[in-house]
Amino acid sequence: MNSGNSFVQGRELAKKLAITAAVCCFGGFALGFISPLLQVIATLFAIVVMVSLAIVIYKQCRCPHCGKVIAFGVLQAQQCPRCRRNLVTGKKMKKH
Repeated sequence: MNSGNSFVQGRELAKKLAITAAVCCFGGFALGFISPLLQVIATLFAIVVMVSLAIVIYKQCRCPHCGKVIAFGVLQAQQCPRCRRNLVTGKKMKKH
């Protein structure tokens, strides 16, 4: 397995964790009308998922070439903002 695949896997995991956190936040809001205890549980679970998301981004969402953490825009990133290499193929990208 090469480093580009590790970045892609990290990005996919980050996407799933972000969706899970959003669902938990919405669920906590909706469950607040039913039971305050369920709202607290959903909120705590959302916090745990968001901490996990931050860890995944810090550990796995790095440029495989220069090692820069790509935190903001990781779900749409095609190239590293520092070294300008494609995050999957590793080819040097042209300047726009």
